[in-house]
This record gives sequence, structure tokens and C-alpha cells, in this order.
Amino acid sequence: MAASVLVFEAFIALFFGLVAAKLHPSGDWIVAVVLGGVCILLSGMMRYRWAYGVGWALQIGFIAAGFLVTDMFVLGVIFTAIWWAGLHFGQKAEQIKAQRMAEQEAGSDEQAAEADAEPPTSTPTSTERPGVKAR
Repeated sequence: MAASVLVFEAFIALFFGLVAAKLHPSGDWIVAVVLGGVCILLSGMMRYRWAYGVGWALQIGFIAAGFLVTDMFVLGVIFTAIWWAGLHFGQKAEQIKAQRMAEQEAGSDEQAAEADAEPPTSTPTSTERPGVKAR
């Protein structure tokens, strides 16, 4: 979930660069390109624990970009909230998934134990099919 937020932020950063280049013909657009590039690179590294800390620092960078283009204050806060929600609810989803997998594993272990404990019933011959009466 965090990687998808970063990819969306990369698009916003690149659009921010276009606006910054139009408003300030100086090199402010380079900040946007760096933010967008870091977002793309970081989205591929979300399997590492340290990447989440860098993601939080990146959110601060997006808010600070508001000093170049005022609208980035609002967008930075919005994406910081989306970043937090992605981490928070993504973690909850992982916990629920792990719990369901554990329950499913426990259920299959119980079924295997019951199958081992019950004596086999008559096995159908090759011409018999379970649930179908013979003529």
C-alpha cells in the first residue's frame, strides 16, 4: 500500500515541477524531479524496514515544497495523511491476513487428524461413483 502512495506522489511531484518551472524560471523544478525520482526508487524498496522512515522524511519534503509552490502545503498534508492511512490500515490488513491463515492452518490440521482417526468407509469400485445409485 505504501508503494502505491509513493507512485502517486511521484506524479504529483512531477506536476509540481511543471508548475514550479512556470512560476519560478529558476532551478526550483529540480526539487520536484528529485522528489519524484526518490518516490519511484523508494516504492521499489518498501520491503526494507528503513524505507518507511525515509518515506516519512519524504512526506516532510513534500510539505516543505510548499515554500516553493504554496499549494504543495495542502497537497503535502493530504499525502502525509494518505501515507499514514496506508501504513496504518495496511498493517491491520496484514494482521487480519495472518490471523485467517493461522485459523485455516489450524482447521486443516483438525481435518487431517479427524481423517486419520476415522476408519475408511467402503471404497467405491471403479464403476461406482459416490452419491449415484447403481441400477
